[in-house]
Amino acid sequence: IAASPLLRGADGAVSDALYHREIATDGEIVLIGLDQHSLEELGPWPWPRDYMADVLSILNSDPETAPAVIGVDVLYVGESADPYADAYLAETAEWGENVVTAAAATFGSALVTDEEHFGMDTMAVLAWDAPFDALAAVTETGHINAMADSDGIIRHAMLYVDTPGGERVYSLARVIYEKYAACHGLDVTPLPETDANGFFYLPYSAAPGGYNSGISFVDVLDGLVDPELFAGKIVLIGPYAAGLQDEYRTAIDHAAPMYGVEIQANQIDAYRNGNIPHEASDALQLALLFIISALMLLWLSDRKMIVSILTWLLVTLGWIGFCLLAYSRGIVLHALWIPLAATVSFVVSV
Repeated sequence: IAASPLLRGADGAVSDALYHREIATDGEIVLIGLDQHSLEELGPWPWPRDYMADVLSILNSDPETAPAVIGVDVLYVGESADPYADAYLAETAEWGENVVTAAAATFGSALVTDEEHFGMDTMAVLAWDAPFDALAAVTETGHINAMADSDGIIRHAMLYVDTPGGERVYSLARVIYEKYAACHGLDVTPLPETDANGFFYLPYSAAPGGYNSGISFVDVLDGLVDPELFAGKIVLIGPYAAGLQDEYRTAIDHAAPMYGVEIQANQIDAYRNGNIPHEASDALQLALLFIISALMLLWLSDRKMIVSILTWLLVTLGWIGFCLLAYSRGIVLHALWIPLAATVSFVVSV
């Protein structure tokens, strides 16, 4: 049962509740939201591209208050109907040499063949949406793809995407982090350990709203925000309104949706902290589950009730404590498997 998909949702929920805790952020990441207030003032999305160009110009107008990095979590694919706005956006993005733009892959199934084998690749990149040429030429680019687990919860981040052209493009968060580290002369933390598709376990630092400083895009556009607030920091500009359809359920809070730009912020802080855990092998955990289940059944088969209860408590609480210890050492274990096995063994023996 543990090896099948039947327990994934329940185990994921228990593990999420055990591992993820909101911690205080240091204010180095500042969000500028494309929020409801901005939509009311500027009209429905999409806006003319010169709006974003004006904001980039304002942020980089004074080198003393310019951000270390500006991450634009908005896709600007292909030339628009306004060539002036396109040229203006590319020009302002080039000024500060600190802008990172977004790209996105479309995944699907494709037949993969070589000289001896063939098969279906369910994670094939069918299309690649990159910034229009003039903008791509003057900015660094990172992908913004996010994929949920089978229960609809985002527990993993995608470190890189291999494009159809053979280029490996790292995530927007990773590109922003490395640019920030270079700006401040910081050592870059190692790349996280990933699976074959580039996914790694994402430790969240903040719940939905945890990075929200209440800065609206239109307020920056109107000059109502003190530029000192952005000096030397990471500025993320992205959708922050329900109508823009960029919200997800995440491991730190299953109930409240988190906007995509906040997921980017959590990834950046994970890179900054350098404490990204990796998931232990399922094969190893299944072997451990089998051994503990067998020992529990043998031990509980002829014990008195009080001994059985104490054994159940010891194994259950001991495993939870061990999971927390392992997580603090950078290893993610299935939190539900052993306690459930101990409970089943206890009930069966009684």
